Formats: sequence, C-alpha cells, structure tokens
Amino acid sequence: QHPFRIGNDVLNAWLMSAVLWGAVVAWLGVGVLPYLLVQAVVGVVNKIRGLELRKAPSVSESLDWARSLVILNADSLDRELVESTLTMLVKHEKDLERVRGALDKVLAEAPVK
Repeated sequence: QHPFRIGNDVLNAWLMSAVLWGAVVAWLGVGVLPYLLVQAVVGVVNKIRGLELRKAPSVSESLDWARSLVILNADSLDRELVESTLTMLVKHEKDLERVRGALDKVLAEAPVK
C-alpha cells in the first residue's frame, strides 16, 4: 500500500498535530513556540519511557536532553535532530537500537517538522 493514503495513522497523527500547532501559533503568536517545544520534549520522553528498555531515561537525562535542544536552538523536533541527540537521553547501546527502531512511532504523536 502507498504510504500517503487516507488510512495511514502515522500521517494522520502528524497532520492533526501540525494543524493544531498552526492554529495555536496563529491564535497566540510565535511567542508560544518554546512552550510547544517543551510539550513535544515531554511527549517524546514519555513515549521512550514506555518502551521496554534496560534503563528508562531519568529526569536528569531528560533535562540534559532538553538543555542540548536549547543550545542547538531547536524550534521543533525532527527525526534528524532527535537521532543526533538521542545519546543524551538513552545510555545503553541496546536501548539506543530499540529506540531508533521505534522512532517513527515515538515521533508520530510529537509535533515534528
């Protein structure tokens, strides 16, 4: 089946998130973007914690990851950015492999570029 079909749940979730974010930004202005990024970070961390990992990301690792995103001047979470900073959040190699394998699912509900 073609990936860009009406029944694609990942695409539908992404589209709904993009429309919702666009509406919030149009309504409240661009000053709301940092708060939306925080929401995305929390959502991604919670999804990763839901995976079967040897060691789930701790609060301090989550804060370290969020700080690295701020330092990188991130305004949204795209796949490339998350993959390149994932070692700040997940420490064990097997866990990294598991998270990378589930990254599409993890990012499906997060607002991404």
